[in-house]
Amino acid sequence: MTEEMAGATARVVPSERFSAWKSRNFRLYIYGQMVSFSGTRMQTVALGYLISQMTHSGAWLGLIAGVATFPGAIFTPIGGVLMDRFDTRKVLYLTQVAGIIQALTLGALALLHLLNRWEMLVLAFISGIVTVVDAPARRTFIMEIVEKRDLYSANTVNTAIVHLSQLIGPTVGGILIVLMDPGWTFIVNAATFVPVIGILFVMQLKRQAKVQVGIWETLREGIAYVYSRKQIRYLIILYGAATGLGYSVVSILPGVADTVFHSPRKALACLIASVAVGAVTGALLVMVVHEFSPRKFVIAGFLSMSVALSTFSLGLGLPASMVSLFFGGLGFTLVGAVLQTTIQHLVGDLMRGRVTGLITAALFSGISFGSIVLGKSVDWFGVSHALMLNGAALFLVASFAVWFRRDIPSQRV
Repeated sequence: MTEEMAGATARVVPSERFSAWKSRNFRLYIYGQMVSFSGTRMQTVALGYLISQMTHSGAWLGLIAGVATFPGAIFTPIGGVLMDRFDTRKVLYLTQVAGIIQALTLGALALLHLLNRWEMLVLAFISGIVTVVDAPARRTFIMEIVEKRDLYSANTVNTAIVHLSQLIGPTVGGILIVLMDPGWTFIVNAATFVPVIGILFVMQLKRQAKVQVGIWETLREGIAYVYSRKQIRYLIILYGAATGLGYSVVSILPGVADTVFHSPRKALACLIASVAVGAVTGALLVMVVHEFSPRKFVIAGFLSMSVALSTFSLGLGLPASMVSLFFGGLGFTLVGAVLQTTIQHLVGDLMRGRVTGLITAALFSGISFGSIVLGKSVDWFGVSHALMLNGAALFLVASFAVWFRRDIPSQRV
């Protein structure tokens, strides 16, 4: 039996829902993830707040998000190749240090009142360059510190923690913005990288097998591997569609809070918190509800995002908008958590870095392209019509997923 077939036949039973938590390395890694991602989300909110106050433009909000994710959309597959060639922990050391430098630079410029839209654009691009390596390294590292049978548990726990951080980070960021200069949020974010470095240092890891062929040959093998497997290729495309049409909406929320609800701080915190609570709920559903197959989760997730954005576009007030975004966050996590884990189970160990790079490229391609297009659509058509168009597009993708549902596993792998 091949490695892929073995992964595809492994089933998750209820007793294994939190099986990854038995691993000391995994627990340490998750603690670090919570601190680090909380800081990153805090910085993202502060950056969106500053650019919204400077420009009052949806296009600029979308541009900042697009520029930050553009390098990942293009070069992350190369980052995935590096994960198959080099020690993942050492790579993560380097990306954490780079994150500290970028956050401290942002903070210093903001506190000295030297930060304008162009500096933010350049620093967002630099952040994207770091992410080219950091994102596939984080995803690959999870697969290295847990057994393959615990991968579903590890990915869903990680997804829940990441989205819980999206609740903690913006909340702390909002408090800091209210109490002091927004520049301090960048300084605090720089500090959140330090615990991750310490946790990586104390981990006890087994030596991982790495490929020895050239980078370009390795990259070509990874692309050919995915291209030759229709199911994996289809699932990655679906993941990119979910991020491009669904998650990219987060990039314009600072503008929505300012222009629609006339409350750039309070409303923004409420809207982002609603997305995060929905995302955490979605991750918990994936972990504990075993009556639903991946196929049902994915279709339900796309439909949830479609309805959420359509109702959000109606502008029915802040409480109703929060409910809509709750279901939007829930739907995105149902799709994202299930697709990522399913793809990783279908991939052999020596290909995991390269395929992880391609999955991450789909994520960043969707966010980059989706944020830029949505931001420009807001300026052209207004918030309501732009969101309605996204909701309609998500419904079409859901219909596409139903039509080609046989490529989405009917049982958990």
